[in-house]
Amino acid sequence: MKKPHNLKIEGLSWNNAGTLLYATAVTEPNPHSSLWVYDPQTTELRKHCDNLEGEIESLETLPDDRLAFGIHDDQALSFHVYDPEQCQTVDGSRIQTPYNDIEAIAWPSANCTTMQKALQAFFIALSENEDIYLGEDRNLRVSIDGQIYQGQLALEKTQGLPPSDGQLHLIGIPDANQDGINDFLITYPSGQQQILYYQGLTSS
Repeated sequence: MKKPHNLKIEGLSWNNAGTLLYATAVTEPNPHSSLWVYDPQTTELRKHCDNLEGEIESLETLPDDRLAFGIHDDQALSFHVYDPEQCQTVDGSRIQTPYNDIEAIAWPSANCTTMQKALQAFFIALSENEDIYLGEDRNLRVSIDGQIYQGQLALEKTQGLPPSDGQLHLIGIPDANQDGINDFLITYPSGQQQILYYQGLTSS
């Protein structure tokens, strides 16, 4: 990523499609934050909005692609919702508490459900049945032609480019966790990538 040398980036968050990276930054002497957008396809970083309040260190994308943020050293626990399309703060609340310097915000991601559904749909189409288990522990079991294959999804995800056909892709990769078995790399329609550690066949 290329950025102006005087840009102090504080908060970062991808949009739900994984195609744009939002960033908040303070450009001195202006004490307020501006919203920047990075496009990985064009490698362009541009200022998008210039009317955010205060110094924003915490930024998170909500399921509807609006942005949640908190203000640094706001003397209250403040939580705000910002519409990046309209460049407008649309909601907010403040709670008086000594714990008032928000450094990070995490929201249960709609991406997680979307990715799980895409993965389940992929294996349903592959096996022509719905005998698939995907647990909260990231364990995956798929029954194909009477045999049960098992694996575990990696905890980490990385951001890549979305597939041009908009479909989930699964490719074999060399052994990623040194257990002696080759693994798989999943690329979701959003472009996010996750390793599937293949564990072999199981009898149950």
